[in-house]
Amino acid sequence: PVDTMWEAVAGTGGMTSADMERERERRSWEEDEGQRRTKEEEEAQQRRQHKETILELARETRESREQAAEVKRHKEKAAKTKLDKLKEAFIKKQVKKLTSSKEGAQGKHASGSQQSGKE
Repeated sequence: PVDTMWEAVAGTGGMTSADMERERERRSWEEDEGQRRTKEEEEAQQRRQHKETILELARETRESREQAAEVKRHKEKAAKTKLDKLKEAFIKKQVKKLTSSKEGAQGKHASGSQQSGKE
């Protein structure tokens, strides 16, 4: 005896109707479609995460560049201040040297005139 009930239930027998076959195809399609949608949603989520990561990296890069520029400006300002102080000190030293040499020359001139007058 042939077990037709088992063949009908298993889907391999000739007892499936066209409606049952369409229902099986529909379920298969729904399952495939559900998997496709799930995959698309996962890919979309990955794209969003990737985009967020890139935007975050760009923001961090911009902030780091701004910090580096600020540090550079600070160093340049400090170097300029130091250079200005050195220039000022050099000029004061030169002025002092010139005034002392003028005073020394005037003192020699004055003492030389006095000596020539004594002779």
